[in-house]
Amino acid sequence: MCRDTLGRFPDLSVVEARAKALEHKAEIARGENPVGQRDAERASLRAEKTFAQLVDEYLNLHAKPHKRSWLEDERMIRRYLSSSWSSRRLSDFSRHEMVRLHQTVGRDHGHYAANRLVALLRTMFNRAKLWGMLKEENPVRGIKLFHEEKRERFLTADEIARLNQALINEPDWRWRAFFPLSLLLGTRRGELATARWADIDFQQAVWRIPNTKSGRPHLLPLPGTAVQILERLPSRNNSEWLFPERRRTLRSIRPQGLGSEFESGPG
Repeated sequence: MCRDTLGRFPDLSVVEARAKALEHKAEIARGENPVGQRDAERASLRAEKTFAQLVDEYLNLHAKPHKRSWLEDERMIRRYLSSSWSSRRLSDFSRHEMVRLHQTVGRDHGHYAANRLVALLRTMFNRAKLWGMLKEENPVRGIKLFHEEKRERFLTADEIARLNQALINEPDWRWRAFFPLSLLLGTRRGELATARWADIDFQQAVWRIPNTKSGRPHLLPLPGTAVQILERLPSRNNSEWLFPERRRTLRSIRPQGLGSEFESGPG
């Protein structure tokens, strides 16, 4: 036998108490247990995961093991999401709230930032459903992203001339070689900055990039001018890296001939 409290007078009137009692009697007649059902619902709410727990699970189980850009995910969470989100249950978030967040970030920080944040939250809540942390629908699902204009910028002849002159006058051989190689090869900054000599094949004129954005290695053909720049780098046969950090063993190495190939370039 179990006992249930319908409410307390005067918060609950006599008429309301009678109506509730009749409702409970009907549920019991149908073989239901209103007290047990309510206790189960309360227990379910207590066991439901919070947003802070989702952030922790997402970063440690998904982002850090699988994404090289996981620090950017962490930065977006800290920058754009209120600290009050941490203690909220995942079922508390509504699609309307997410739409308003998207609009607010788009207005205050730009459409690109707002779209990246929505993409991140969509992934996080998808993971929450996959891991059994969320029973409801993904509140970020179906949010229409802002249109993003792709911007293209080309150097003028005067800018090219000034760039060439700045490279010629640059005292650090690393910068004198890094920028021309970047322009010639079109690779990501981090890929070139962490390039190893072991991945450069001068005989085949290719560079094997072991870790691209897609996570797969890539063979990049090297144009003749790029090969000439690489052959003259002081770090060749002296370091594991094309562009090593400043070290005592490399400070005494003088670059040989870097600069002539830029003087005859455009502009």
